[in-house]
Amino acid sequence: MYSHDKLKYMIVHPGINSYLSPFMLSGSLIASGMHVETAYSTAKKIIADVPGDGVSESKLFQIMVEHIPQKNRIRYTTLFLIKRFLMSPKSKSPLFIFLGGLAGKTTLTTYLVQHLGINRVISIDEEKYIVRSRSPELEHLWQPTYESIEGYIQTYQSMIPRMREKLDENYHDYHDHKKWCYFWEGIYLLPSVLDQILSDHPEMYFLSIFSLPEIDEIRNRYMHRWLMEQGLQKLKKTKNIIDSYLENIEAIRSTIKQELPPVASFVIESKSFEEQLEIFYGCLHQKITDIANEKFPGWVERIVQNPKDLTVFQRFLET
Repeated sequence: MYSHDKLKYMIVHPGINSYLSPFMLSGSLIASGMHVETAYSTAKKIIADVPGDGVSESKLFQIMVEHIPQKNRIRYTTLFLIKRFLMSPKSKSPLFIFLGGLAGKTTLTTYLVQHLGINRVISIDEEKYIVRSRSPELEHLWQPTYESIEGYIQTYQSMIPRMREKLDENYHDYHDHKKWCYFWEGIYLLPSVLDQILSDHPEMYFLSIFSLPEIDEIRNRYMHRWLMEQGLQKLKKTKNIIDSYLENIEAIRSTIKQELPPVASFVIESKSFEEQLEIFYGCLHQKITDIANEKFPGWVERIVQNPKDLTVFQRFLET
């Protein structure tokens, strides 16, 4: 364990320091396409090169870029600059990430928001309770998600007004606090639903991704989850209900799959968690590269070549 006097830090403001951790630094490196083991060992080397009396953010950026392999450097720099752009006066919208589909969304979300430094995370499934409190007479809002495909369809249709409201709340929060990203996750985020709520904000930057492994893998994951939550004996007693739920889960998957054309979305089908992360970050890089090329063309390449120009970029964002 490190003693307090050996910790390295970034100087956020005179008298205010942010202590550096390999675990925290490695998140942005993983998001830049580095393997987990390499990212952590690279983060340790970066911190070792930080002076004992601290560094500024721009100097820490320079040290990091020097340690990052060339093939990951553009991805790291693009992500870094995009965050600065989305929090600047030049941007009128944050990035919204929508993660829908079945199986593994919550686990994936846990790691993504830590790696990317996102602190505005919205579980759309939880918003169902707000909708239900406003319309307690709607019976389908009281049903479990997997009780019937008809109930599922009725539920996501009933939730669209709340999602529109939530989107407006996020924009209000963005204008007050300039958070760079809002992450939405939930089974009710169908492509047709996104198509409707996105029409309210044509200026929005968004990335839409659906976790849709093959049905056998989805069944396996749900059975494992229920086994861990309820135990084997209870599952045996409720076998008929579980079998019915699994049939409805298959129908929900088909519904989502059939709806994919309305919104440009990416689908993750892999069983491997590491591969899911890799695919997600590849999709994210393409999205933020498109934004960077449109809003500040040439800056990524310039700063990759000369990291000291980060301060010039910051002045560009403020003008």
